[in-house]
Amino acid sequence: MAFPGFDTASYPGDEVMDKWFGNPYVFTGYYLEAPCHNANSFKPWQGHMADLKQIGWGFVVVYVGRQATGCGSSLLSRAQGLSDAVDAIGKAQIDSMPNSTTLFLDIEVMPSVSPAMIDYMQGWIAGILHDGKYAPGIYAAYKNATTLFNAAQQEFASQGLPNGAPAFWIVREPGGSVFDVNTISPQDLANFSTTPISFANVWQGKLDIDSETHNGLEFGPVDQNVADTSNPSGA
Repeated sequence: MAFPGFDTASYPGDEVMDKWFGNPYVFTGYYLEAPCHNANSFKPWQGHMADLKQIGWGFVVVYVGRQATGCGSSLLSRAQGLSDAVDAIGKAQIDSMPNSTTLFLDIEVMPSVSPAMIDYMQGWIAGILHDGKYAPGIYAAYKNATTLFNAAQQEFASQGLPNGAPAFWIVREPGGSVFDVNTISPQDLANFSTTPISFANVWQGKLDIDSETHNGLEFGPVDQNVADTSNPSGA
């Protein structure tokens, strides 16, 4: 069974989140304040989780860390990943997220995955695992996903978890006309990828839709997602 969700960079407002629930979306991206996604540029999501839970929303919680190009690209290192993990944990605690909530580190698309990015991601995973309160997840483009998954498994093994791996939220870029948020499952999209991916928990299928109207209320832009649960982060 698959569940539809959406994400958007800035908090859409209480009315949108009230009227859009179940029409058709049941989970939403929830952005923590982070080095490369914060209140300087976006309307914050933080502080709204309790109210959204009362409506019934599930969440995919995302932390936009340092990137291969642009924001924070000169700071990629294992030490920085460890530090940013501490920051992500603190931000999650602001919203009183329950134990075992999965925090997805946003890693934007890259031509190829650099050793520095692997070091950074592995440090971030280590920091989340060391703390033990939350679980690590990774948001990545499908063409980078297998390399990142293998490196993530290596970090889990080095932490004494040889069969472990983070949850993955994978961007199918471009989604194309084959994606229908109402009917497609995460594993359907695995078959559409040039390199089949079997480890996706969430797929982002269509990006930057200018606007949608649900329950009489228009909002945009949005990205469409499907997941194997109505609350991918367990928040």
